[in-house]
Amino acid sequence: QKKIVAMSSAVKHYDIQEHCINKVYKTPAPPIPKDGDEFLDRLKSDFKMRILEHEDKNHLVFEMIGIDVSLANALRRIMIAEFPTM
Repeated sequence: QKKIVAMSSAVKHYDIQEHCINKVYKTPAPPIPKDGDEFLDRLKSDFKMRILEHEDKNHLVFEMIGIDVSLANALRRIMIAEFPTM
């Protein structure tokens, strides 16, 4: 079973499966960004992506750190729609 793990400053760890998102560890939420520029500034300063496994061109396991769960979920949905298997 393949999974994507995403981390956010509001909820530190999510286990994102093909059909659900499980919150694993909760912390206080940061203030809501006042506009899109502040959101992008936070994303640029906080976002990290680590490749954990890359056995071949059809297999990739990675972590997204410092990303909002809504953006991680959007990426998950795109991957499900675009790739035959995930």
